[in-house]
Amino acid sequence: MKTFKIASFLLADENEAREVEIIDGLIINQEDDKSTWLIELFVDPVHEPLFHSYEQQEELTVQVHITHRSNDPALLSVQIKAINKLEKGTSVLLEGILLQRRNEYAKQVLSELIDEGLEGKELVETFSTYLQQRKNIPSTEKP
Repeated sequence: MKTFKIASFLLADENEAREVEIIDGLIINQEDDKSTWLIELFVDPVHEPLFHSYEQQEELTVQVHITHRSNDPALLSVQIKAINKLEKGTSVLLEGILLQRRNEYAKQVLSELIDEGLEGKELVETFSTYLQQRKNIPSTEKP
């Protein structure tokens, strides 16, 4: 197993991703035959109702910046396994699989900008801006 620190966490909902501020978080590659990943988040109790609202969903799409916010986000399909109220926050345990690899994010940004009709210098500048600011939301479609 390999464990990494989470730099940011986003819930992806219908072409929109909303960042959930975390106090701390880990993502663990279980390196099993199913390519399972575990995510444990420690969040402010104010976010507990949000996670409870997704608790019954079989699949939830999330984006995770691993180690640094500047890294490409990992897109995962997860299911909430446990929500536990703690003394100074809430622990949320999620289990799922990776949907996209690192380069897929850049490919999707480029494809969307081309579909919008951008080309030449404008395409290069907008592409660079989107990658730096993470403006677009990676597709939730499974490969």
